[in-house]
Amino acid sequence: MEVAEGPPSDNTIFATLASVNKAEVDAGSLARERVSDPSVRAFAGDMVREHTELQRQADQLAAKLELAPQPLADDTVQARAAAAETTLNAAQGAAFDRAYLRSQIDAHDNAVRMLRSAQGAAANPELKALIRGTVPKVQQHLQRARDLQRRLGGGA
Repeated sequence: MEVAEGPPSDNTIFATLASVNKAEVDAGSLARERVSDPSVRAFAGDMVREHTELQRQADQLAAKLELAPQPLADDTVQARAAAAETTLNAAQGAAFDRAYLRSQIDAHDNAVRMLRSAQGAAANPELKALIRGTVPKVQQHLQRARDLQRRLGGGA
């Protein structure tokens, strides 16, 4: 989440959610084309599907609340995603799979921290509820990525 004076606004929280979900859909789409391990390919497909659905839910709520999230001025999520994409584009085969899983662990760990912070900062109770429902899903994604990484011998 961008660093600002005081807590982030609900508009900023919606923009951050959009940035996180876009990064996950983009990374998952790239991975589905390039991974070598079928389990990692299935995980990548799940990330595309589940983050698309999470974004659909966020978009519906933003429309209901008549909020129009603006792009973040300092989008650290997209900056990290671009750096991960550069690393992924340089990898092939099993090395790509391991690099993708490392990037997913980093991205989902960061997303859990941002969501917890956003939940405390959100002014709207429906937004708080959306985030509260999203955190366990993102934690499951993080655990799946860690489990796959261990299975592939890519570390803890």
